[in-house]
Amino acid sequence: MRHYRSTYEPCFELPPRLAAANERRLAANATMLWQEHCNGGAMPPLAGYARAALPAEIAAHSVLIDLRVPGTLWLETVGSRLAAVFGLAVGVLSDAPDHTLAGWLRRACVALGDTMVPVPFEAKLAASDGEARLLARGVLLPLADVNGSLGVAHAVVTWKELLTANATDRLRCELAAVWPAGGGQPRDAFG
Repeated sequence: MRHYRSTYEPCFELPPRLAAANERRLAANATMLWQEHCNGGAMPPLAGYARAALPAEIAAHSVLIDLRVPGTLWLETVGSRLAAVFGLAVGVLSDAPDHTLAGWLRRACVALGDTMVPVPFEAKLAASDGEARLLARGVLLPLADVNGSLGVAHAVVTWKELLTANATDRLRCELAAVWPAGGGQPRDAFG
């Protein structure tokens, strides 16, 4: 059977791929890597897990959080993508508003201490510029210290940018300028 395009059907190109990898797969791959290092235990030891080479895509979206000092969360490593988008850096994870990744990580580490199993998440967050809104998802993976208790959390985070209210309004205006309100064929925006 042959498909014929209607003369009234607009000719759109496919949208560009926004990410090199599927964001759900990054968290799933990180969880599988975590499970491979468990060796029948509740959590993999930090020593063995840290020596394992993380794939570059997971490493760029990762942060290791040291939980061994009570009351203090220390970012040991921060992936390049997380640093660029969320403004995270190696050092103490200070108090932050709930709508930021730093704020979410502080709350999630408390929940992780109660469960000591991987904690998946989805959250609406703000980028470091404060303007962009992001839909983030990922997983927080517990790692054991030398005593076998919770020592470090490995977070793998991916995100998609959502349109802000201003960007949505601009897009509606641009579409209204090209597409007539009563239907029919769109006007040629370039001619």
